[in-house]
Amino acid sequence: LGFLTPFSLEGWVRTLTHTLDLHNKRAPLAVVCRMRLVVKLRRRVATDTPLSRKASQSRLDLLAGGQASSPGGPPSPDPSEGRIQVETFQCLNEVLVHRGNSGSLAKLDVSVDGDKVTLVQGDGVILATPTGSTAYSLSAGGSMVHPGVAGILLTPVSPHSLSFRPAVLPDSAVITICVPLTARHGVALSIDGKDIAQLKLG
Repeated sequence: LGFLTPFSLEGWVRTLTHTLDLHNKRAPLAVVCRMRLVVKLRRRVATDTPLSRKASQSRLDLLAGGQASSPGGPPSPDPSEGRIQVETFQCLNEVLVHRGNSGSLAKLDVSVDGDKVTLVQGDGVILATPTGSTAYSLSAGGSMVHPGVAGILLTPVSPHSLSFRPAVLPDSAVITICVPLTARHGVALSIDGKDIAQLKLG
């Protein structure tokens, strides 16, 4: 269903009216609701002061169905070190956080509902919906999940670990990903195959 992603949410009434032909009252069509993910990219934008001339830092929060983000996860940055800028995206298939152009492993802290789950060291990590479970996540060893199952797939990409394996989390989970200060480099963020941003350390 990747062909659906170019449609913006603002025009959903006009698009559905045209697709379902509601005005002509033809035979009803079957409608299958698919789960989407809400992705919140939090950036610390450095202010131009002697105390805070630092590189901007990033954090990624992912939640299903437009629910409010829980207060868990890594501690919020000190306001004195810059302001927080939040960008929100919609995801139908998968969110990919990967090493980008770097030749070394990506290093990512992953938390679920405020509790640290693992430190990912590898090419990256995929967060997929059931719709996206048959795409990149499947190629990386993740399970195929029926669209009627409300869950989020957490799939590592080439992990440097014998214990970290793909997992299916409840759709109520709030997943937070950030790049620790001990990482060698930042990472790249892609949503539904589109390059979105670079995530820096912190």
